Amino acid sequence: MTEVGVSLGPDALRAPAGPLPADPADDAGLSDDLAALKSEAERRLAEWHATGDSLVASSLYDGIAFYSTGPWRPPTATTPRSASYPAATTRICFSARLNIDTTRYFADREAALAAEAESIIVLANPVLPRSEGEIVIESADPATPPRIDFNYFADP
Repeated sequence: MTEVGVSLGPDALRAPAGPLPADPADDAGLSDDLAALKSEAERRLAEWHATGDSLVASSLYDGIAFYSTGPWRPPTATTPRSASYPAATTRICFSARLNIDTTRYFADREAALAAEAESIIVLANPVLPRSEGEIVIESADPATPPRIDFNYFADP
């Protein structure tokens, strides 16, 4: 998630949650490490604006598999449907965000979940959607985005 924050630019790294001062006017006194972090964040943000390609242009969940855990039932049934979201992750994501004791699953968790290590996690999410949304083309101009109404809460 740190890489996502850096890719979003310096404002995403500002206090209270990030390491940069809340007020950009205070950046003049940054340590060398924080100045380098800010510079990299500015570079990534500029690259995204120039090319449209960046980590933040990704959904972070680039592969999704929807599957049924049983025979189809009408929407009133409790038969779960599921979706899996494979996503690269780190030790911090496992332990701090997902609250998983990584010592139970990895012999050497520091090596297996290091920032430079290749890893993947499959998050299973039981779903049984009942609401339906819509996508409406607003214009014949292809530069005009469609109106997307997910309508998530239509069904109580």
